Amino acid sequence: MEILITGGTGYLGKYIVKDLSTQVDFIYLLIQKKYLKRAQKDFLSLGNVIPVAGDIKSPQIFDSREDENKLRNKIDVIIHGAGCSEYNADYFTCFFKNVVGTQNVLQFAKNLPQLKFIHYISTLAVNGDYKGKLTEEELNHGQKFNNHFAKSKFDAELILREFDLGLVKKRIYRLGALVGDDFEGELPKSRGPYPFFEKLVNLRPKKFLLETLKYLPMPIEKKSIIPLIPVRDASKIISTYILNPQKRDKVKCFHVYSEDCPTLGEFIQEAFEKFGLPVNIVPTQNPISSNPIMEKIGLPKEFITNLFPIRPTQGGKAKTVFPGGHKSAYNKYKIEFIDSVKRKFFSP
Repeated sequence: MEILITGGTGYLGKYIVKDLSTQVDFIYLLIQKKYLKRAQKDFLSLGNVIPVAGDIKSPQIFDSREDENKLRNKIDVIIHGAGCSEYNADYFTCFFKNVVGTQNVLQFAKNLPQLKFIHYISTLAVNGDYKGKLTEEELNHGQKFNNHFAKSKFDAELILREFDLGLVKKRIYRLGALVGDDFEGELPKSRGPYPFFEKLVNLRPKKFLLETLKYLPMPIEKKSIIPLIPVRDASKIISTYILNPQKRDKVKCFHVYSEDCPTLGEFIQEAFEKFGLPVNIVPTQNPISSNPIMEKIGLPKEFITNLFPIRPTQGGKAKTVFPGGHKSAYNKYKIEFIDSVKRKFFSP
């Protein structure tokens, strides 16, 4: 198996590269030229990982026509994980990297005679504000989006699904919120629940006010959960699917997050307690914009969006038992997860 991967030096991508490197023939790592030397150094110990200069924002993908021609008849699998993953990014950045970038990758894929599978890293954020049960078979529910990241990923997945690649099979992985590198290495401070933890630190000077309030009303849906998944688990799960794809379906989608994930209310309450903030969270359906108590203590209305809440899903074994016997259970790592955040980002 010879794989072309985009986003291979990203937070998740570098794990996927390392997990696959011992199981495949070659991995060609598409990387912007300015990062080429760093990638060559980082993956030096993996002899079958070959960084190649290119950029998904370019219609030609590869910087060198020679590289493109050399690999055209070798690549039988593409993993497309590159793009913008910041929730607060501007429209142009999200559209250019996620939508245009995906179009460019698909156009290149169309001319690969040996290509059998394309694996696309999507996100559960594509479900937007949809209130029903989520399924892995559907994408367009008429949902709306409150940030450019989610909308651009929705558009990119839609393009991927509709793009004609002949007999090539498409596999889509809608990830939950990535957390911790085994709780010892790099943590993605700007993603998922991490901006929320930062807000909690800023609330420490207002501890007395919280003690006085005792109760804090928040616009929380009782059934919404936070679909957390450690990056290590996500990589193992996706890598196993790549190595052992279900060949029957032309398009197959998986929801990738831990089992036993907490509800939004449970997660926020436990986080407040862990950070020594004495207040009880009270779910309410009042609009966030008209919540003067949250504004008074300094919690912006956007912080719940960053927590990535979703309604429960149905279908798909990806939520419980994954291929290869992999399992990811929130209750097995939740204490270590929050404690690691306190150790790494905030003073005691």
